[in-house]
Amino acid sequence: MKIRYAPQAKKDLEEIRDYIAVKLRNPDAAAATTRRITRDALRLTRQPYLGVSVEEKTGKRTDARILVSGRYWVVYEVHEHIDVLRILDTRMDFFRNLGSF
Repeated sequence: MKIRYAPQAKKDLEEIRDYIAVKLRNPDAAAATTRRITRDALRLTRQPYLGVSVEEKTGKRTDARILVSGRYWVVYEVHEHIDVLRILDTRMDFFRNLGSF
């Protein structure tokens, strides 16, 4: 099964990397964090239902699932491939972002 990143997920990953590298002045940690997130997301190609169902946790009708990767949520859907929709910081208000996927 292949993995595809939505434009917003790519942007999320870039923002995470830039924040850690520039704002926190730690480019090594930025690289390690983005590698960990993409490595964890790749696990979904072998185990697509590894993450938690958003619908089961919230009652909101959606096919989205969440895989936790360190301090980040990889929000994705399973189709003929894995669609990564968003990559969100776990400290963000999940319900505020629920409508974005």
